[in-house]
Amino acid sequence: MPPNQYQFPAPAPQQPEHNPYGFFMEPDKPQRSPIGGSPLKKYGLIVGVIVAVVLLVIIIIAMATGGKDSSAGLLTIAQEQQELIRVSADGAKNSKSTQLLNFSATAQVSLASSQKDLTAFMAKHGVKTDDKVLALGKDAQTDQALSGALASNTYDTTFNSVIQAELATYVKNLDAAIQTATTKTEQNLLKKQSANAQLLSKMLTAL
Repeated sequence: MPPNQYQFPAPAPQQPEHNPYGFFMEPDKPQRSPIGGSPLKKYGLIVGVIVAVVLLVIIIIAMATGGKDSSAGLLTIAQEQQELIRVSADGAKNSKSTQLLNFSATAQVSLASSQKDLTAFMAKHGVKTDDKVLALGKDAQTDQALSGALASNTYDTTFNSVIQAELATYVKNLDAAIQTATTKTEQNLLKKQSANAQLLSKMLTAL
């Protein structure tokens, strides 16, 4: 019989015997964080979310109330009031019409009262003015037109046209300021002044 004629299969490898108590001998395996990462990373994530929310709230508040700086608009209105008072005083001095004289006197009182209320409101909110600042609204072209009209004996007609145009601009700026008012108090003040200005314009138109 030739050698190795009959070959027997190699025995199957033995499976390791399961030890039911093996877990007592195994080292502890690290537990994963429920949201992944170390506790330090978890706290960092929470802090980051809080900071983002706070920044978002600040931005929303700034958009709702901020970015509406009305101080420049109020100063412009106060300067326009000063210019209208000045032009009205010129009319009270040079007009030959009794009706225009009466209007000029009424306009000075009304506009001075409105300016007093407005500058008081501005001062209360940290915007101070003085005579020099208010006088910056002076229009040299108005003086040229009135002085020329006085020389050519057309003062009353020119005065009427000039102050009517200035009142229209004044009302327009008041209405724009009402739209950008940051408080109800400011809005109500400007609405009152707009109503007074429109009344003056109607009085002048009726002459």
